[in-house]
Amino acid sequence: MDWFRWWHGSLNDPKFKWVALKSGCQFTAVITLWVALLERASSVTHSDADVTRGDITGFDCDAHDALFDVQDGTCARIYEAFVAKGLVRENRIVKWAARQPKREDSSAERTRAYRERNKAVPSA
Repeated sequence: MDWFRWWHGSLNDPKFKWVALKSGCQFTAVITLWVALLERASSVTHSDADVTRGDITGFDCDAHDALFDVQDGTCARIYEAFVAKGLVRENRIVKWAARQPKREDSSAERTRAYRERNKAVPSA
């Protein structure tokens, strides 16, 4: 899958401000790292049976310090605050499955409407 959900209100969620205060880092760095973790969790390989979406094993905080142009150790401090807040556990985004469902709705209603539309069209 080439996308992940971003929920309304994420930027105003107090847990990210808590992470900023706990880590001693800027709020913008916290949000930026959260987005990077979500992207990593979304893009894990499906060819590895031991890894599923939501996994962030191997995420490189040092490389992201350089990428984000922040002081060494910034991303590691933020990551540890994510763990302390319960957002990350055992190299996984904790609520990944709840926030990133495989399918939100069934196709039954769409299929029913499609069939009804097709009944109304006379065949040639």
